[in-house]
Amino acid sequence: MPSKTLTAWSFSRMEFYKNCAFAAKLKYIDRVTEAERPPPVRGKEHANVRGSRMHDNAEAYVMGDDEKLCAELKHFEDELFCLRIMRAQHPDRVIPEQLWLFDKDWGLLPHDVEKDHIWLRIIADMQIWNHDHTELHLIDYKSGKRDRNEVKHGKQLQLYQLSAFMRFPKLKHILASLWYLDLDLKIDQPFTRERGLKLFPIWNDQANFMCNDDVFNANPSAYRCRFCPYQTGGNKWITGTGDCSLNP
Repeated sequence: MPSKTLTAWSFSRMEFYKNCAFAAKLKYIDRVTEAERPPPVRGKEHANVRGSRMHDNAEAYVMGDDEKLCAELKHFEDELFCLRIMRAQHPDRVIPEQLWLFDKDWGLLPHDVEKDHIWLRIIADMQIWNHDHTELHLIDYKSGKRDRNEVKHGKQLQLYQLSAFMRFPKLKHILASLWYLDLDLKIDQPFTRERGLKLFPIWNDQANFMCNDDVFNANPSAYRCRFCPYQTGGNKWITGTGDCSLNP
């Protein structure tokens, strides 16, 4: 029998749920297929496709699997080159693109675990460790704009550093960073273990509230519905499926 509540979460899933719980139900429980998006303007890539390509290229370059960086990564060419050299010398201390899986008790799960056991998924874009793995520089790559995303990105850093402290018991200090690839901008936020773990009840309570919700109230507004894939009708960016007629 299909679940009537959300059984797993990630930062992006929580943000989608907070925007509109009913849309989250359609997407993650009812599995409604989104309408096909119109082609990007003037032949450009969709933002998520472009971002994935940049992430993949940065990872392959640092790993030594790709010899060149795409033009969009020019602002971070020096940093990524240094990571490439460090990775070749210390593969256990420079770790790109790693998936972390947690159960409901925030216990670490292996990658081959059955899907039903997974509660939280985190993807760490880049980890740089000191020699005894007590200090971590945790980096998340961002493509596109920062404007109006400052709060959301700051919350993501909070969750990622908390997940790192839960995953690595020996870890004492984290420098959590956002690298805005298009803007030549770095935002750093340091955390001690004590400070980082103080955020545990906030995130744990939010996640449990979301995963216990079986009502999924809609939350329509001109802003929230603007890019919803389930809206009735469409606009020049999104063609809705028509599963929700509440949009303004």
